[in-house]
Amino acid sequence: MEPEFVIGVDIGGTNIRAGTVDQNGKIMHKSHMPVEHDKGQKGFEKNLMDCIKEVVDKLDIDDIRIGIGAPSPMNPFTGFLNSPQNVGCGEYPLKDRVMEKFDTKYVEVRNDLDAIALGYYHFGEDSSQGRGIPYLAVIAPGTGLGSSMLIKGKPYFGSSRSGYLALEHHKSPYFGSTLEEFKAGIGKDFEDFTAGKGVIAIYYKLFGSSKNPEIAKIIENSKYEEKAWIINNFASDSKDKKFIQKYPDFINITDEICKRTYENVGKHLGFAIASFVTNFNPDIVILEGSISNAYDIMKIEMLKAYKESVWLAHKDIPITVGTLKDAGIKGASTLVR
Repeated sequence: MEPEFVIGVDIGGTNIRAGTVDQNGKIMHKSHMPVEHDKGQKGFEKNLMDCIKEVVDKLDIDDIRIGIGAPSPMNPFTGFLNSPQNVGCGEYPLKDRVMEKFDTKYVEVRNDLDAIALGYYHFGEDSSQGRGIPYLAVIAPGTGLGSSMLIKGKPYFGSSRSGYLALEHHKSPYFGSTLEEFKAGIGKDFEDFTAGKGVIAIYYKLFGSSKNPEIAKIIENSKYEEKAWIINNFASDSKDKKFIQKYPDFINITDEICKRTYENVGKHLGFAIASFVTNFNPDIVILEGSISNAYDIMKIEMLKAYKESVWLAHKDIPITVGTLKDAGIKGASTLVR
């Protein structure tokens, strides 16, 4: 009999999040821990297990089932992580260690973007948010540039010859679309232009930072992992709550260089999506990830680049921003149902 609750875990580049999820995708309890890349495998494992234990303890059941979305490279059948860059865990037998720790044989591991896509496939609000869509693509610019392609609700892994590394679209060679961008040395693949590090590189290397000395100083002195978020807020007329609390004197200030940075990122994202769509022909593309929070700023340049470069037959494939909260947790939970 299918259990009432299972556990979904979403391992991202910044945080580990877990939740108890019912059959309808409702999360009853949640926990989160930082990844802390600099603490190595022991630090990663401690935070992971503590995060899962926090929700396991609230379940109070014997039949513990845990689905996990984790970064690549990884083996989706054995659940072994092959030194993914974003979490600092090295070679790590994720599935085996979680099974051992929580004394359960019901643990499944898949790519983190596959888990997010499964969340939309099973629990999206409607078909415009991926619910039941046969050929569903999710592209997520955030800490990195992730992507997933579901074929009738099943992730496409590709061949075992390369360790199931299909859809690693972020590594597609790309050097920018203008001579100026190429000479700026922003990067050499799509991720370098569209993820958080792309925002930062474009801001500094292409535009030379804000002309407002106060804004330039705030961005310069901020933590690296916060820079893209701060640039986003200075690019936008509407600031998020955390930004308002941290920088109350700047809630009505919009910076032109920050805005141009995200417009430029949007252009590159448009080219990245066009390349993906031309190759995989999905029914719909859902945008996820922290950088997609700047969609309103990026939209015009993104869609222009997309329509200029995508094959004519794919020009009208819908691209939409995902709205499913905790999609990674919810999608991971479906792996053990």
